[in-house]
Amino acid sequence: MDIGDIFVTNQKSFELGIENTGEIDCHWKLIPYETPFGSKFNFSKTDGTLGVKEHVRDLLRVTFMSDILGEFSETFRFALEGSSEMLTLTFKGHVVAPTFRFSEDIIDFGKVSYKFSEQKTVYLTNTSEVDINYVVRVPGDGRSLQNEFNITNERGKLAKDSRAEIIIEFIPCVPHVYDMVLVVDLEGVGQDMLAVPIKAECIVPKVRVQPNEFLQFDNCFLKHPKTKQIEIINEDNLRARFEIMPQDEQSKRVATYDVDMWNGVIEPHQTQVVEVKLQTEILGPVRTNFVVKIDGHSSQVMMLILASSGGPDVKLDKQELDFGQVTVLQDKRESFKITNVGQIDAEYTAFTKNKDSIWKVIERYGVIKAKEEKTITVSCIADEVQRFQDTLHIIVNNGMDVEVQLRAKGIGNTLYTKVPMNQIDFGTEYTHKTVPRQFFLENRGRKPMKIMWVRQQNKDRKKKTGADETSKKTLTESATAMKRTGSISGENQKEEEQFVFSVVPDQITLGPKMGIMIEVRAFSHHVGQISEPWECQVLIGSERKPKPAIKSNITANFITPSLLFNNPDLKFKYEWEKNVIAQPKIEQLTIKNTGPLKTTLGLKIEPPFSCSVETLTLEKDAEDTV
Repeated sequence: MDIGDIFVTNQKSFELGIENTGEIDCHWKLIPYETPFGSKFNFSKTDGTLGVKEHVRDLLRVTFMSDILGEFSETFRFALEGSSEMLTLTFKGHVVAPTFRFSEDIIDFGKVSYKFSEQKTVYLTNTSEVDINYVVRVPGDGRSLQNEFNITNERGKLAKDSRAEIIIEFIPCVPHVYDMVLVVDLEGVGQDMLAVPIKAECIVPKVRVQPNEFLQFDNCFLKHPKTKQIEIINEDNLRARFEIMPQDEQSKRVATYDVDMWNGVIEPHQTQVVEVKLQTEILGPVRTNFVVKIDGHSSQVMMLILASSGGPDVKLDKQELDFGQVTVLQDKRESFKITNVGQIDAEYTAFTKNKDSIWKVIERYGVIKAKEEKTITVSCIADEVQRFQDTLHIIVNNGMDVEVQLRAKGIGNTLYTKVPMNQIDFGTEYTHKTVPRQFFLENRGRKPMKIMWVRQQNKDRKKKTGADETSKKTLTESATAMKRTGSISGENQKEEEQFVFSVVPDQITLGPKMGIMIEVRAFSHHVGQISEPWECQVLIGSERKPKPAIKSNITANFITPSLLFNNPDLKFKYEWEKNVIAQPKIEQLTIKNTGPLKTTLGLKIEPPFSCSVETLTLEKDAEDTV
């Protein structure tokens, strides 16, 4: 049986019949046949039995599909039971490849600029009766370490009588003449089934840079950008690509540059202007390399940037600040003006020569814009009664430093209290009760300080008795009596009792920058508003005569508790009866605190009376019943 031409991987089916022409039943069986083409045949039935009466045929469906090309002639044998002869069947045919074609006979890119992309589009048409799976490639591409041909839609399935659009992008990396081919592989069929030549020539365009040796920036200000231009000229008919090479890290210590275009494309016979911005980092002469790379050129264009760098210049309106007399521990301020007469910003840092200086610069750091001025304020807080002098240094970054002389004289005293002690008011308090108030004293000076608290009223009284002979005699007698008895009695005792305020400790020596917590106490036997003037005196360093530091008026209003009872007296009536046990009698008493302070009272009573509580605490205007 001749089955003709069959496309590779295409399936073809047909039917055969086996008939018994003998006088007895016949059992048949297909002998396996495993030749290259024989294995491509598939029989729907490989054995069976044929009768004689019915004259029935066994129909066999034969399927053939081959993945190899070529002519074939395959003979299959059927064994017949009881017979030494075999039935044979021969198939003849030719397995052929699918047919297809490109739309172009040659793909010519012409002259292409180095590393520039060019595209061509071709169409692959399937002219056969079967579908094909194709792969399009350029043999030898990638030998220059990167692919120069990028194919879009390079792989796919193409139905019969249809076509595929294939886009070929060419980016040449080597300047020379290209003679390549575009081939088609059919999956499952074979490689290089069709080839189309590719022609191209890669050319490096002619480009020059102006200036090409030196780029002069002349005089520049430190860290102040200055701009110059270079020209990159394309003298060819093809496009050119340029790149400004990055600056190396070491040269950035001298100067840094920036450009408005680090890379780009120059059209044929066009000029690209690039602005170069230079900023110097040091003072004095500046030299640094500037490199332009042209794609495809074997050597780079190297030029030398030249400049002379200068720093900022500032002037002061005062060379000295004299604060005169300054009250210690109080802030006094003076100011001066600093002017930037240069063309660039001046960054400054101001500080005093002495580490423990009494002067402090408010605007310690700052930047003065070009041609502008700034006011700098200096604060002075003297911490001792003496003369001070210092030097204010103004360091101008990358410029000339300047100085201002500082002078002041501290007056007053360096005793400091956070809470003012000129008026100490205890408010309203009960008599016969010690009431404390605490205050923290600090010696903020640089020398030791002896602190003494003196009651001024005692001093005044001594002065008055000195003028009164009678009083002097009384005091003498009282002193004699005190020596004899060891106590004060009579009028002198009453006189001492009127002093209700005291300071603990009343004398103390504080070292420099030290403090202590003192306690002012109030205690009185008598009611009423009481006021006493006190004075805090200090001896600083080696001084012998004390100086007043704080004049304090201490006051308090002393009262006694005020209670109100609902009954002035309580009456109990008890009637005795024989043989009757006495029962307790109970009466209630309401006590109200009518005073301004909280009061705690003790309740005491003699038998046969008793009270439910022994102590009672009442807030202001509160009452309770016992």
